[in-house]
Amino acid sequence: MNKKFSTLMMAGMLVAGSSFVDAQTLNGLKLKKIDFQAGGKNTYKDVVVVRDVNNDGKIDAGDIIMTASKKNDGTITYETRKFNNWSNIVLENQEEAIWDFTETKSTTPGSSAAQGWFYQLINHATGKPLAGTGVAVEGQTVTPTVITEADKSKEDPANNLYAYFKTAWDNADGVIKYDNTSTTANNKGNVLFLAWPQNGNSGLIMDEPTNSNTTGKVHFAKVESNWKVGILLATAEEREVDFVTELNDIQGGEGFQFSFKDDDKVSKNVFDNKDLRAFNVPEIAWGKDGRGNIFMIPKGIYLASDWSNLSENTLKFNTISTVEEFQKATFIAVLPQEFVDLTNTTRANGHGFALGEVKGADMNFYAIKYTEEGYEANQASSHAEVFVGNACFTITAENPLTLNDNYKLELKEVRLATDAKQEDVHADVENVYIGTTNNTNNDNDEVAKNNYLTTQGNAITVTAVPSSSQADAKALLNEGAIPVPAIYTLEFIGGKADGQFLTTQANRSKNGFEAATMPSIFVNEDDPMYQFVVSNVEDKVKNADPKVPVYETITLTNRQTKEDVSFVLYNTTEEDVYIIYPTAMTKSISFAENSWDGEELQNEGKWFWNYYNVKGQTVKFNKKESVDKFATFESRESYDGLVSFQFAKTEESGDRLYAAANRYAKGDNKGEIIVNNHWASIITGEELTDQFELIRSDKYQYITNDFKYINANGNIVTSPTVQDTVAFYSYVVKLFNPDEADMYLTDTKLTTWPAFFVIKENKDGSVALFENEWDNNNFTQNNPFIFFDKKPNPNATYYKSAIKGNPTEKDNVGEKAWSENWAHYYDLTSVANAMVKTFMVDEPVYGTLNPVKQTTTFESGLNYLFRNESNVGILKPEVMSFDLTPADVKTNVPSFFIANEGNFMYFAKDSADSYRLTNWEKYAFEDGNGVKTTRVIFKAAELNESSDSLTTTVDGQIKTVAEKANKAKGILGGLKNFKFRVIDSEDGDDSYVVRCVANNKYVIAINGQLTVTSDRAGATRFFVETTELPTANEGVEVSGVKVIAGEGNVTIAGAQGKKVVISNILGQVVANTVIASDNATIAAPAGVAVIAIEGEAAVKAIVK
Repeated sequence: MNKKFSTLMMAGMLVAGSSFVDAQTLNGLKLKKIDFQAGGKNTYKDVVVVRDVNNDGKIDAGDIIMTASKKNDGTITYETRKFNNWSNIVLENQEEAIWDFTETKSTTPGSSAAQGWFYQLINHATGKPLAGTGVAVEGQTVTPTVITEADKSKEDPANNLYAYFKTAWDNADGVIKYDNTSTTANNKGNVLFLAWPQNGNSGLIMDEPTNSNTTGKVHFAKVESNWKVGILLATAEEREVDFVTELNDIQGGEGFQFSFKDDDKVSKNVFDNKDLRAFNVPEIAWGKDGRGNIFMIPKGIYLASDWSNLSENTLKFNTISTVEEFQKATFIAVLPQEFVDLTNTTRANGHGFALGEVKGADMNFYAIKYTEEGYEANQASSHAEVFVGNACFTITAENPLTLNDNYKLELKEVRLATDAKQEDVHADVENVYIGTTNNTNNDNDEVAKNNYLTTQGNAITVTAVPSSSQADAKALLNEGAIPVPAIYTLEFIGGKADGQFLTTQANRSKNGFEAATMPSIFVNEDDPMYQFVVSNVEDKVKNADPKVPVYETITLTNRQTKEDVSFVLYNTTEEDVYIIYPTAMTKSISFAENSWDGEELQNEGKWFWNYYNVKGQTVKFNKKESVDKFATFESRESYDGLVSFQFAKTEESGDRLYAAANRYAKGDNKGEIIVNNHWASIITGEELTDQFELIRSDKYQYITNDFKYINANGNIVTSPTVQDTVAFYSYVVKLFNPDEADMYLTDTKLTTWPAFFVIKENKDGSVALFENEWDNNNFTQNNPFIFFDKKPNPNATYYKSAIKGNPTEKDNVGEKAWSENWAHYYDLTSVANAMVKTFMVDEPVYGTLNPVKQTTTFESGLNYLFRNESNVGILKPEVMSFDLTPADVKTNVPSFFIANEGNFMYFAKDSADSYRLTNWEKYAFEDGNGVKTTRVIFKAAELNESSDSLTTTVDGQIKTVAEKANKAKGILGGLKNFKFRVIDSEDGDDSYVVRCVANNKYVIAINGQLTVTSDRAGATRFFVETTELPTANEGVEVSGVKVIAGEGNVTIAGAQGKKVVISNILGQVVANTVIASDNATIAAPAGVAVIAIEGEAAVKAIVK
């Protein structure tokens, strides 16, 4: 596995020293060129593809490398990167630059690779070969296209997909040869050109980036003779490892263990289940009797198995600097007399000595060799005494590009009893490495059971893992016949991320997300942003019994962003607490940090994020037994109350600012939502805090994720039918301004065109608003996010008002409140450091009549609302009752159809504007100033059952009127002219005003005649008296005669022998008959029916 790039850079610098700038490096790893061989010998794993820009056959600072990365949607991006000013290329995911180069001789008939040598490049990060598509045309150059779809990146000639290439400019069958543009001897045998396999001279081109901070393109093209496009392959040189830096952080200095292939089958394995901690030890020397450095602890790395008595300072820096401190610890060392006598061991050359644990206090520190002058045999180690050099390790990583965690253990100089005849005498042995030796003394023995860990055996590479046993992630899955997703929040314990929760944040460079943590003060564990569903468990790492799988590798998917993270899990002593180890998918996480000096936050308490390796981090898996798919997302019904948007530091803060519509332009902010100081509004008369209505989309949207579970048969499977689901609605945010035209929040402005927003509640009660432009089920960082656009400048007015509580400051009134950013919500730095948040606060709703059917009188002083004989609306000192049928009942302020005997109150603008009109006085009057004013009249009509349309006479024809016109169906628009709201005048005397829905204007009497005005203060005030109307199937009793409306009929009881006329609301007669029985049922159309019974007053009933 690969190290975090900053660690690798440091390691590379330690090796390169002053020559670092003379070497080209990838993440600090020095690259070296591969020399090509004869045909059949050129398959290389783990290489970097380098374009030899200056065509000299060397890897130089001007050269570039090729990378590949795959996005969540399965698309592959190929890019080139240039060595920067320090000759180093840094990649967070190093595998993007690692390729496997394969040479093959094809004999497959019909293949794109006809007989001859062909070559393929497979990228480690994508797992896919570099491929192209193109169609050969006889006599013409093929211009192929690079394949960027992962599922098509393959060799499939039948579909014009090619992933094998030649190395010549033509279609020759030769093996790798040097670039024919080269003129230097260095180039021969080392530079290749990947040519398109079909006829033609196109090939792979790696474009140069414009500078070290940009990337170039990868494509296929025809190559001109002077182009320098040859390719080198490179690998990394071995590097020494700063063992302390790299290994002690696996578990925060609490210990690690060594693991290697089949280590459970190896005898005398000192590393078996052994917790270790690494220490740097500088050279420590001292003399005797005034003589020079005859005692010494060699400089190197020492592996302690017991460090419990070391000082706090030693543990802090992982460095032992005194003899006294060294003698307090116990170390791993080669035992000089522990020779494993096997057929395959050779004592004389130091092959076959076992390792063990030795206390520092028991070691021998005599530094002079027996071949050197002044050697005193009685001072040197002998018998079972262990020389200190037997514990002084050197560590190297043989293949840093891909096996960066696989280490080779060596000791520069040890002292061993190499002579069997003198077992008490120790001899110097140099350059000893640790390996395994098998026993073949007995041909009947199973070799696998007789391997020993010794010096100078078959060299092994070890991997460091946390000092805990592997966990089985299978235990984290739900089990049963019904698929149920296993959902967790992940809380970090100890270390830099203590108390933080795993989440994801925007990574704009890859147009996606990455793993990060968020401090608990910002985390709501019910928020899907901090919840992960188990999407996979795998058995990928060696365990004690290979026959019994341990699913130690877990993949978790963020429920909101769908970003995957993956870890290897190790058990701890605590339930649901694990130590995590990196995988190829997740090597580092961006942890939150702040400036805490032990007493208070510095730098105004700002949070910032840095990448850290996940090695050895301790994580608690908090299981969510049940989840609400709408959790933290607003899901209220449409028009369920009113809200205001307010700005404050905290939900509890009484010192806050308010959002208002900018009715008075200030600068260029007209139309913006602006900040308003509520106290100043009252004082200065500026506009008050505005209220808004939330109108919910008809259907909710959703985010789904696949998950694993254990079925009834005990098998780990992906749920075939059920997916983990996060759901949310989109809302139109409408300005509640009954006196003005409809306005909607769009971006950060008010417009007449509505936009959709997703509204999400944060832990502190504030809200996040995302514009959901496409109204689809994609909730990503591409959703615009609006936020309070103020920076924490203590001299700014908003800071004083909203933060420091100074209500006298109001310079900020009228300034723009919100700004928009495409990824702000997923930019954890911006979110965590926001000083002022947006809060959505529920507000009281207008007083209005109860939205039920009712009979109402409207009294105004000594007059009443009245319909005269010409169906004109007037005020008259005579009582008249009106039937009110509610409409828009789900809105914050419902409306009514107001009718008298089938004549509906109507603002006659459409009639007054009709081109057929000749008697305009019927629909308008002069207001006394010579201005023609449209009347409020009453028009005969029949309302349909759902109250969403009515039928009336227009220009002598019966027409249906609805909210919107439909010419194809002959439906007219203008229904809002028949709708009126009856709302509290707010005069405090229980009076009401009547407002037309079509124009938000108020009914007013001018010389007793009714029209409308935009001036609410001048509107006519009414006092209302209401009684309920009968609904369908309720009886109306008149002088002993009972009328019951049914479905498509009217039943009349007690009217035998009397004449009955039934008409609709337009006056059309639908029945005219004499009742022959005491209980007669007469067919009638749906709607309001007027029943006239001989000798009785006419009554109305509602027929279904």
